[in-house]
Amino acid sequence: KKKWSDKTLESLKQILEQPSISWNLLEDVFNIIIDIPVRMDSNMYVFAQYLFCTSSFFFLLNFVDLYTIEKTSKSKPDIEAKSNVESEIKIEIEVKREKQETTEAKKSEEISDKTLQTLLIHHLKYCFLCIPCLSLLTVQGEKKPKILIDLQTFMKGSLHKLFQMVQNKTIEFCVCQFLECDNNKNNLKTLHQSLLKLKDDDNNKDTQDDLQKLLKLLEKYKEFVHLKELYVTVSVHYKFDDNTSELQQFSRFCKNWDLESFPDAQEKYLKELETLQKTKHQLEELKKVTGSWVFKKLWTICQIELKGGMMLPFQETVNKLHKNTFSNWNELKQTITKGTFQIKDIEFSELAYMFPLKTHTEIQSLTQDIETKLEKIQKFKSMQASWSKLIKATEIVEKHYKLIKATETVKKNYKWNPLLLYYSDWINFVSAFNEGKNFLTKTEASIQQLSTCYDNCASHFKEVDLECVELLDLIAKHENTLIKELATSTHFVNKNHFENTMETLNNSKDPSLQTLIGALRTVNENIRECIWN
Repeated sequence: KKKWSDKTLESLKQILEQPSISWNLLEDVFNIIIDIPVRMDSNMYVFAQYLFCTSSFFFLLNFVDLYTIEKTSKSKPDIEAKSNVESEIKIEIEVKREKQETTEAKKSEEISDKTLQTLLIHHLKYCFLCIPCLSLLTVQGEKKPKILIDLQTFMKGSLHKLFQMVQNKTIEFCVCQFLECDNNKNNLKTLHQSLLKLKDDDNNKDTQDDLQKLLKLLEKYKEFVHLKELYVTVSVHYKFDDNTSELQQFSRFCKNWDLESFPDAQEKYLKELETLQKTKHQLEELKKVTGSWVFKKLWTICQIELKGGMMLPFQETVNKLHKNTFSNWNELKQTITKGTFQIKDIEFSELAYMFPLKTHTEIQSLTQDIETKLEKIQKFKSMQASWSKLIKATEIVEKHYKLIKATETVKKNYKWNPLLLYYSDWINFVSAFNEGKNFLTKTEASIQQLSTCYDNCASHFKEVDLECVELLDLIAKHENTLIKELATSTHFVNKNHFENTMETLNNSKDPSLQTLIGALRTVNENIRECIWN
């Protein structure tokens, strides 16, 4: 948009202060570029384009240029150029008059009070756009263009209507909303202060107190809207029961309040506003976690528990649910920070809502720690079948070893006997595995407990490959035949007998026996060290 620059305004002021100025032409120029919406007509909101956007703006610039030439040049001014500008201005005036006559012919009906409120917003917008013109009203000349005087009167009238609405309590929500938008409140202050400073502003009935009353009213409006938005947001995200019916009428009113009187609404819903004001802190905290599915689930649980009692008023309902839900929420946060996070809570990982004061790095570190523990739990679950088969196969081979003695004594003394290191590791492995398997069946088990069980198991036996699993299956399948015979055979169990047997086989000419000898030595050595001894 084209707007008047400070330089242009200063040039206009200088023109207005000259006694030799052509007032007829100047009046015509201002009548074109300023179109005051004196009628309360919805189709009259075209004035801004005249003031800032149309070719009239450039007519004015040409006029200023011609005036400057006429003032400074010693030769005669360019009469032909000046005549062309005057001709164009007259044409523009005729076009504008035709538009005004057409508009007035179409709009002869009376304007309702509600339409007046809406039009007041348009008039205030116009006044704010015309604030730069106020500097033209401070010129020291004897005359001023009538249109500027009319503009000043229009601005005062618009502000007076606004202040009257505050005084008689008819100002509507839509007007308050407009004044709170963008920079309108500051524009209002600037406009009011500028009008008060005009020396010839004897008829201005509005004082600084009127402005302060309006500003105080707008503060109350902001609080009203804030409480309404809090209530609407919370009631949408946290479903309340019928015990909140005391606010249902207030909620319905808020859906279509634009053309309602704000002061009247304040008085009518005073009780509801007091209730919302008393629960403001709780509602604001609830609003902060509306994106958390976890919190909503905890809220629902507490709401179900509260249903067992009497139906409570809104304020008491909010206070109790807020207290109980945040108590559970804080307990859940502590289980995360202390590593006592439970399996049933794994889906609750929404750390950004739980710890809003933690930095991104701290949240990321906490998240990685939880993810690492969850990965270990998943690995434990995937290894559960293989480790179970390993334990079963080992117990089978151990059970049939006829020379094992004093098992209980060994178990009792393994901590102090370095020769029983393998047996000690085995007992630790079996104990950690059984503990982890037991934890998986309990929802109250923490991810820290389960991840520790995996660490203890994996420190002794990590992944069991497919070939090992096939061997373990064969041991279980042939427990009462081949395994029993092998574990009870003196030639395999007794070390001296085994060596004699291997020597006999080694002396054989059969090449296939040479491969068997190597495999038997490996198996015998491992079973002896890891199981029997």
